[in-house]
Amino acid sequence: MEATGIEEESGMMSGFDRIMGGDGRVVLLNLCFSGEVDGERRHFNACLDPQGVVTVRPIAEHSLLSLPHPDKVFSDLEVIDPGASFWENNWTIHLREIQNVNYDHASIPVYLMENGTLVPLDRVSTVSAGSPVFYLSICKVATPDVVVTTEHGSGAGIQSRGGEYIVIFTPGELKKTSYTRA
Repeated sequence: MEATGIEEESGMMSGFDRIMGGDGRVVLLNLCFSGEVDGERRHFNACLDPQGVVTVRPIAEHSLLSLPHPDKVFSDLEVIDPGASFWENNWTIHLREIQNVNYDHASIPVYLMENGTLVPLDRVSTVSAGSPVFYLSICKVATPDVVVTTEHGSGAGIQSRGGEYIVIFTPGELKKTSYTRA
């Protein structure tokens, strides 16, 4: 907040990647966010590299308002996972946007994150959504294996181990989709 001048209560998140190595070290922490600065919404990228160096830079404006304040999303995840395993070794957390995608619980476990609880969903479709839908993917990874470069910077690529991958929607984002509860 200090580096950007954003008024904290106006903060919103549009992208998040957190990859932890098996030894508990941060391989990549990347946050795309926006907020009000002198009455104008501005967009930024903050990245923490494995050496502990944080860089913050402005990025091109996004047309999407994004998810609520990061504190709300992360506090909900902490309630869901009181043992904090999502925040430790080999787990990755990504915030992404999608459109025209169908999820089936038989293939990928998909949930609604509601009041600190994961509610199983049978099916979610973003095909009829009028705009991209944000979701969280949480997966257990083997070892970060390659460096991936995106418009927001570079970091370690991942290879997921089967059976340890879930997709989570917040209530506001799920409303944009068609879905059935399990």
